Amino acid sequence: MDISDLELMRPDAQERSPEQSPSHISFGIHLFKAARLNSEIKYVMHSISREPPAYAYPPIRDIFIWQREMLERLQTWKAETPHTDNINNMSAKLCEIKYHEMMILVLRPSPAIPDPSEDSSILCFRHAMELLESFRELYKHDSLQYSRLVVHSILLGTLVVLHSIWKFPDISTNLQIDELSKNITTALNILSSIGEYWLEAQRARDCIDDISGVTMRRLLKTRASGESTATPRLRSRIRTTNNIKQSPNLSSQLPLGQNATNQQQELIDLDTNPAGFGDFNTGFPDATLEQSDSLQLFGDSAFEETFGLTGVPDFDGLMWELFNLS
Repeated sequence: MDISDLELMRPDAQERSPEQSPSHISFGIHLFKAARLNSEIKYVMHSISREPPAYAYPPIRDIFIWQREMLERLQTWKAETPHTDNINNMSAKLCEIKYHEMMILVLRPSPAIPDPSEDSSILCFRHAMELLESFRELYKHDSLQYSRLVVHSILLGTLVVLHSIWKFPDISTNLQIDELSKNITTALNILSSIGEYWLEAQRARDCIDDISGVTMRRLLKTRASGESTATPRLRSRIRTTNNIKQSPNLSSQLPLGQNATNQQQELIDLDTNPAGFGDFNTGFPDATLEQSDSLQLFGDSAFEETFGLTGVPDFDGLMWELFNLS
């Protein structure tokens, strides 16, 4: 029952009404509901053994119908989150983080759906970016409680973002570089802080640092290739503006795209003043980085040799090696 600890001290204690402000018990009950959904998602989509025991959930005859229904249930769960006027309420932010984590679990590649559709993958990318944004807000206000679950969530969310940039041209073309940079920087900072107490977090941080370095270099190189290096900066700005007017605007389909003009302006500024992401020394030759279609995050020998991995095929394999290999 939704009764706060203070109310329990009273002889006439009653359950909280919808008009009353939620307590920590309200959010606790809501997170318990999320735990049941999370358990079902992991059992149905992420179980390696496909032979269910007698006490398990009913067999799923159409995994895609189940996935669509689960997405609707998650959206309903989010809509039923207790409302609070305090925008910095940590419990509300934790519910938001849990929502994005479960959406990623449903949408990302899994044993049940090893090759999801492009629409599902792009939606998964959106939730991964919003997940990192939520952690960024908690970290900014010193409200983040460190745990192994936080390490797992940040690592998975960052890997989904980086993998999406490599795999889907629409994402890499319309992505806001400044937002990506902020999210990756926050992920590295959080993992560095946790790494002071838990050494495995340092390995997760190093993995993200290496892969994000290669990704940012490739992203900037790919975008800069669309601009003629021999063209003066002023003419480059004019041509960029004309291209924006002629090309379809896809930024509205991505979670963090403000508008194409700001994005192109940012690209030009970074290209003409490459301090930071433009100077990564990753060990990959330039010719390799230019082959955008042949280099993937998983199953590519260049990545495996550079990062000390052993042929990991997916997110689960990569994360297992990060947490279990010394």
